[in-house]
Amino acid sequence: MICCICGQDLPEESFYPSELKGHRKPRCRECHKRKKSEKKKRRGEGVMYVGGRLSVCKEHSTSIYWSGNMISTLKRHFPTTKNAELADLLGVSPRTISRKAKELGLVKDEAWMVEIATENGIYGKVTKARKLKEIENRKNNGKHNELVCI
Repeated sequence: MICCICGQDLPEESFYPSELKGHRKPRCRECHKRKKSEKKKRRGEGVMYVGGRLSVCKEHSTSIYWSGNMISTLKRHFPTTKNAELADLLGVSPRTISRKAKELGLVKDEAWMVEIATENGIYGKVTKARKLKEIENRKNNGKHNELVCI
């Protein structure tokens, strides 16, 4: 067989088997290994424009570059804004917003959380966990306790 990368005529054993029964992949094992190792190499280190945003590239990792403006916006709006809205505003994922807020020690405003929960119809409902806890309390105390919804 002839390798499609290096052009060498090699025996069939020099090629990896394909998903198709009885066939071999078009690259020899050496070219396949070389191609795999090229994928692992990074662009370099420093702050770069990658994937539509500034990123901090280190040896084998890439993280989002948080400018001072992004951090001040997060600090100002995090307590009273939904994570998805902040994520759209800053151009990152909602999970990234949560991680960065935790890193900075930011928390949501309690009154705002109650307001949002009430709007969504969640506030005051008895959850499964609360029911299980109540059943456990009944067993331990031997008397009926009323469920209290906040």
